[in-house]
Amino acid sequence: MPYRRYRSRYERIDVLGPYGESLGAATTITTLKYKPEVDFVVADCGFQILKMFLRTGYKSAGLPEFLFDIADFMGKLHIIIHSGKCVQLNH
Repeated sequence: MPYRRYRSRYERIDVLGPYGESLGAATTITTLKYKPEVDFVVADCGFQILKMFLRTGYKSAGLPEFLFDIADFMGKLHIIIHSGKCVQLNH
């Protein structure tokens, strides 16, 4: 992982974590599946309108809208089960 390179390059870094906004937030969260050696993650405003976008996609594909609700629920359940120390900040 590139984070190891940063830790060795900057020896004075005590705490290291990625920051992403919008698409960057989604990318930052996606990198977590590789279990990077980071201390924190900031995912700011990760696709504020993603639900609306996906729901519209379901409709335009001719899929029943309740399938979106099931997928949304299962995604939230997955996050709850696998979140560990994940903290959501609402402002």
